[in-house]
Amino acid sequence: MRKVKFFYRMALQFSQPVWQHSFSLRAFPLRLPEQQICGLTWSLEPDVPLTFQRDCFGNVVGSGRFESPHSQFQYEMSGVAWLDPARKNQERCPAIYRYPSAACQMTEPLQHFLQQCPFSEDAAEFARAMQLMDCLHGHFQYEAGVTSAFTTAGDAFAQGRGVCQDYAQIFITLCRASGIAARYVAGMIFGEGATHAWAEVYDTAQQVWLGLDPTQNNLTDDGYLKLAQGRDYLDCRLNRGIFSGLAAQTQDVYGNLEEVL
Repeated sequence: MRKVKFFYRMALQFSQPVWQHSFSLRAFPLRLPEQQICGLTWSLEPDVPLTFQRDCFGNVVGSGRFESPHSQFQYEMSGVAWLDPARKNQERCPAIYRYPSAACQMTEPLQHFLQQCPFSEDAAEFARAMQLMDCLHGHFQYEAGVTSAFTTAGDAFAQGRGVCQDYAQIFITLCRASGIAARYVAGMIFGEGATHAWAEVYDTAQQVWLGLDPTQNNLTDDGYLKLAQGRDYLDCRLNRGIFSGLAAQTQDVYGNLEEVL
């Protein structure tokens, strides 16, 4: 078990004042047997009350609304967590994680790539997922700025380059097409200056979700803090909102995760 402290900040700047700004945040660490959260605090600027609920994927969603004109919106969250992947509970796998989703659709190039991946159909689910991850990591290249938040797995794969979100969504698409249930995870890891994305695959034999990070080609460990989970990025957007006004907006995100000795 590892004790860590975490900090997350998301800041929006608007080119001119906006109003009637409704938003929802999924930037609250999940409370799980393997992820115990303590002393969680958050703040908003401008400050408005939040209404909390859970979505169908188990994520905590905080919703609010700014009526008055404002030119910036900032959310900060911090706390302490005890992380221990060995403490995962057994659970059932919802069928939704076995089928394609909006951003994880199979394409002909992905299907051709899958057919070329050297893995055994008789191998256990987790072993096949590891082989798929290794195959993808050797084919896809990390490069920032060539994809967007809304790039699908198929489009990113066609470019051959992308970021952690693209690695995760391509990997999830390949897993589901191979009969392996998989889901998308948004969170933070050690050494990151922003948020990170990885995947979890369902091990039927153990009845647990196991984390795989296709960007780094490794298993997740006690250096990963989970904020949200879902079928793909679209289910795990840490901030969503609409507002009145014609302003352009820019977003800055910073995350820090470090061990407490």
